[in-house]
Amino acid sequence: YLPTHPSFKGHAKNPHYQDDLKSYLSNPQVLIEISSRCNFACNYCVSPMNLRKKAMMSMSTILKVAPELPSITTRAVALHIDGEPLMHPNFVDIAKLINQQGLHVNLATNGSLLKPTPDMLMLDMSILISLSTNAQELKNRHPKLVFLDYIRNVARYVKA
Repeated sequence: YLPTHPSFKGHAKNPHYQDDLKSYLSNPQVLIEISSRCNFACNYCVSPMNLRKKAMMSMSTILKVAPELPSITTRAVALHIDGEPLMHPNFVDIAKLINQQGLHVNLATNGSLLKPTPDMLMLDMSILISLSTNAQELKNRHPKLVFLDYIRNVARYVKA
């Protein structure tokens, strides 16, 4: 959280507060939404309430933004906000481009599209995989995905 977030209320008296604020503002967390589309329909997700059109970020936009990132931050760049980032057909190329800028990538994913390809495994990237808890819940979220196949796919990627 940015130190101006309501959760920091009252922390202004903390001697580290100003240092934290200066540090965060001089080296912010950058989040890039490369896809607002998702292949799941999670009941807790606020995305369906978002009235904007679901889309993928264009590669031309990414090619303009990526070279600017090192002048903005040295922190890992998160390629998730809304949607499933791995739905972007150029996900690996996008992550590679960010890595080429000297930056680590953070990814939050439902894991259903993880593929242990050599290119994917070579990325300088941390992954948070949010798994469905049981077969019925997964069927509600993604009717065409078989629970055990989903779990095996995630396990295969993690093992690789």
